[in-house]
Amino acid sequence: MLTLFRRGWYTMSVLSNHVTQVSINFINQNLGEVLKRQGYLGTEKTFLIWEAVSQYLNEAAVQKAFDFFSKVPVGSRLAFTYVLKDFITGENLYGQEKIYKKFILKDKIWHFGFDPNQIEAYLNKNGWKLIEDIDYAELGDRYVKPTGRSLGVLEIERMVYAAKNGHSIPVKTGFFEPLKKSFQTML
Repeated sequence: MLTLFRRGWYTMSVLSNHVTQVSINFINQNLGEVLKRQGYLGTEKTFLIWEAVSQYLNEAAVQKAFDFFSKVPVGSRLAFTYVLKDFITGENLYGQEKIYKKFILKDKIWHFGFDPNQIEAYLNKNGWKLIEDIDYAELGDRYVKPTGRSLGVLEIERMVYAAKNGHSIPVKTGFFEPLKKSFQTML
């Protein structure tokens, strides 16, 4: 599954039979229980995609999700997006005053952000090894720009790719490289 933001949310739903999209309320529901009801046993390596979620949660709910993520089998992978903590707290608005006023002050729907200088330690504490932490500008430069297209990016957003600690499979950077063809065809 690949989800892109471009004048709204679009989802490419070319899912193989071993990929399941799951809806959940991370504040009121238990992730492990919800996934179990969907057939997830937690016994096989898993690729978790947690896109555009953490900023909508409070710190306790984010940690609750990572408590579950810490229990997935060794060799699993995790990709997730996040908003910068200093934006959420109002310390640095990165020229995005309108977004800050709407999502944080007015609508009060963004609550949590990660500090990129602390993301590796946070992941390690929860049993994960950081492979890559890139901003959307770099994502665009690597995979969208070569197609001759453009992708609107916000300096406040980042994307992480991590591996469950203890694996014996070599971990390489450049996780997003296989998505290049998807970007080329979808944008």
